Amino acid sequence: MLPFALPTLVKFGVVAIAISGAVVYSVSAIRSYGQEQYDRAKAEDAVEYVKASLKYRKELEDKLIGAMNAAKEREKILAENADSARISANRLRDKLEAIRSSLPALASDAVRRYADTATVLLNGCTEKYRELGASADKLYSDKITLIEAWPKQTQGQHSNKED
Repeated sequence: MLPFALPTLVKFGVVAIAISGAVVYSVSAIRSYGQEQYDRAKAEDAVEYVKASLKYRKELEDKLIGAMNAAKEREKILAENADSARISANRLRDKLEAIRSSLPALASDAVRRYADTATVLLNGCTEKYRELGASADKLYSDKITLIEAWPKQTQGQHSNKED
């Protein structure tokens, strides 16, 4: 009986090996397909992250360019104001020089009036400088407030992630 059963057992063995091979191949193919899907999803996430990073960088560059253009305009206005102030100061200096040179020829009453006028002018200039100093202090304080209140970048934000 054994010699007749041997071919049947061999047939069953071959079929079992073929089925086992098909199962192993199927499992391997499913794993490979799953890995491909995972790799594809990871690559798509990386592409989206890079696009978002580039968009954020462009926004920051545009903001910087806008700030630099605004700073140039402010500098231009400040230079014009400084020129105007210099011209006014030169005009006042010339007038004071003319008055000073004419003082010896004036009566004492006229000299007192000039002294009174000079005192009023000095007080006015002193007040303006005090206001300017207060304004500069307020601007400096506002600047520090804005710097301190500006959102800080947290660690890992907009950095290269490795999953």
